[in-house]
Amino acid sequence: AIQRLRRGGPPPAAPATRLVEARMADDFGGFEVAVREYVATLSASELGDADAPSPLAYDELRRKGRVDLVEGCMRHGGYIKVSKQLGLPLRLAAPPPAPPPSSFSEPEAPAVGLKLS
Repeated sequence: AIQRLRRGGPPPAAPATRLVEARMADDFGGFEVAVREYVATLSASELGDADAPSPLAYDELRRKGRVDLVEGCMRHGGYIKVSKQLGLPLRLAAPPPAPPPSSFSEPEAPAVGLKLS
């Protein structure tokens, strides 16, 4: 492996990572197995707490070091689609409130431009 690094090649992937990558390549069934194994490691509060992020949210997966699952979700339609397909909790943030209307109405808006004459 050291010789490989000296030649400029990437370091070899860990056996577990290679296994997950192989199972998730294009096969949703293999990816589902990897996701269910990951979900089995989560606590009840991570799965059931309404204030907790979605288990497959990209930021959550990255925070837990599961970039392989981020890539798998992207390969299979995104974490929202995968969560729905596997019946996993999906908690989406509410959209921000609309900005208040402008205090200027059309006639009162300040004039902009140059007056030529």
